[in-house]
Formats: sequence, C-alpha cells, structure tokens
Amino acid sequence: MRKINFVAILIILFCGIEIINILKENWISEVKTVTSEGIIAEVDKVKDEGDKWLIEVSLRKEDGRAFEEAIELGHVNLDFIGGDHRAWQKKWKRSSDGKVLNCLIEIYGKGRRRTKGIEIELDRLVQVTKGEQRLEQSIEELYLDYPLEWDYKEEVSQNHNPQATQKQYVPLQKVADFSVIGVGFGKRYDSGASEQDKKELLHIRTASNSQDGEGESEASIDSLYNTQTGEEISLFYSSSTPESIYDTDENRKWSKRVITETYYELTHTEKLKDIQPVVVYTLREETSSGKWNLKVKLK
Repeated sequence: MRKINFVAILIILFCGIEIINILKENWISEVKTVTSEGIIAEVDKVKDEGDKWLIEVSLRKEDGRAFEEAIELGHVNLDFIGGDHRAWQKKWKRSSDGKVLNCLIEIYGKGRRRTKGIEIELDRLVQVTKGEQRLEQSIEELYLDYPLEWDYKEEVSQNHNPQATQKQYVPLQKVADFSVIGVGFGKRYDSGASEQDKKELLHIRTASNSQDGEGESEASIDSLYNTQTGEEISLFYSSSTPESIYDTDENRKWSKRVITETYYELTHTEKLKDIQPVVVYTLREETSSGKWNLKVKLK
C-alpha cells in the first residue's frame, strides 16, 4: 500500500487556495447600475487624472420626478480591492432641475496605483435642515449645575469622561443628542507668555453625534447671546475631537461622537446670568431607505 504524503497534499491545497485568492483579486465583476426604492444609482465616470482617481455616480428617480431640496446621501463607504495607503473624499450636488443627485468621489495616495477595484456602498437619502436655537439656561446656571475644573496648562480637557456628566439641554431630540458637559473659567496662554498676555476665558465643553461617523459635529455652541443688551458674543477659539462610544443599553454598537471645546473672552461675573448659549444644529430626515452597492475596476 502506498504511503499518503500528507505534506504534499497540504502544499497542493495551500497553492490552490492562493490561486483562488489571486483570481478573486484580479477578477472583478463590475456592477455599474443598481435600482433600490425606486431610485437608480449609476456609475457615470471612472477616470485616472494623474494625481487621483475620479469616480462620478448619479442617482435618478425611476419616475423622472425631482429630488427634494437639500438632499444628501446618508452614508457613503468605499471598500478597496488591492493596494493600500489611500485617502478619499466625497461631495455631492443636486442638478439645476433637481432630477439628478451627483456624487463625486476623489481617491488619493500612492496605494491607489495598486488598487484594482472599488466597491461603493451608498445608503439612504436624507433631507438636511440647518438652524439655530438659544438654550433656556444661562451660562451662570450651567456653571452652577456642571462646573468644569480647567487648568489650561495641564490640558485637563483632553482627559475628560463626557458620559459621566452629560446632560441633555436641547429639547429637539433629533439634534444629534446634543449635550452640555460642563462650563469652566481659566486662562489660555502660550508657553513663556507674560501674565498680561494670558487671556481670561470662559470655557464650554459640549458633545454631539457626528454625521456618517465623521469628525464634524451635528450640533455645537456657536455664539452667546446677552438677553439684556441683545449683543451676540462671538467665540474666541474652538476645537473638536472625535471619539467612539459603545451603546450598552439599546443598540449595542459603536457610534461616533464629537467633543467640542469653545472659548469666550468672558470672566466669571454676575452678568453671566443674562447670557445664553446659541446652538447651531443640523437635522437629517430620511427620505429613502434605499441601498446601492456598486463595483468598478480601476485597471
């Protein structure tokens, strides 16, 4: 009886799997048109512009009707086949007659040259409304309820726990779960600054969800309003930091949130009882739950 060479069999199996993977990577079955929820998504252009790849995708309604104003794609994601070290950005616009929604995707980076194809995931259409709202609570009330210990030199603001002190203040639940984390006072200054160059600042820290998991906040304090004088107080400085949050209560999934720090040239005086924060926000109402998965070759 012949001996079975298990090593040879393993080598043959391994080589077979590798060959299959290579074939999969090089064999890309393009999908350039998909219809979902009565809306047609189509890849109109795939072009190598030297320093970037340019992909144009259009969406049209099957019945030929126009899209509502201020329509955007709720989610766009790219899965790359081959290559690495890529960056990409997206933007969209509605045609003048409203019947076409164009999504323009630009892909950069050295790794794009080794990318053989791209899967484009488009998910949902949303109507975007922007607005602003003045909070009922004054700065003084917020500070008394949620004082924020702040030492600018030690940058305590980068080591906070927003979930521990988060409070809902905006009654509009659709406004990205906006919340005020805390209010504090301190001095902002550069290393080596003299005492007279140190600025006395009011510091407000807020949290909000971010659209599509990106770093842009859906709601933040943009200015302050003096109810006695009618004066609008512009911010002195602001910064935002994205972070991931795991929802253990209901959804049991990760979501993105943005922590925003805003600073104003105000000191802790009795006048703060007359000053209210003004929140700018973005509402997104779903108009279509469609999903469009496209696939294109780049080589």
